[in-house]
Amino acid sequence: WWAAWMAVVIVSRELAVTGLRGIASAGGRIMPASWLGKAKALSQNCAIVALLFHYPQAGLPGQEIGLVLLSVATLLTLVSGYLYFADFFGSTGNDRPDFETGAS
Repeated sequence: WWAAWMAVVIVSRELAVTGLRGIASAGGRIMPASWLGKAKALSQNCAIVALLFHYPQAGLPGQEIGLVLLSVATLLTLVSGYLYFADFFGSTGNDRPDFETGAS
């Protein structure tokens, strides 16, 4: 049950970054996926596969490996999510949309 909060963090970050990308694209800015986001996706997908194997398979403890990979994915989720928002709100010049007038 304690790993459920990690899933909540991951899903929340996905929703937040998707919303941020939508806001950015409305202002004419493209925010491509970073290498950290791709590493997060890879560790997340590997964690899901490992967690499907509750009992040891081929001598490997799938459940434990999956929980470690899920922890790594959660850490990468927090770091990459922070960097997306820092990049968006830390940008200067015409890259950042003007929310008061709606202009970019």
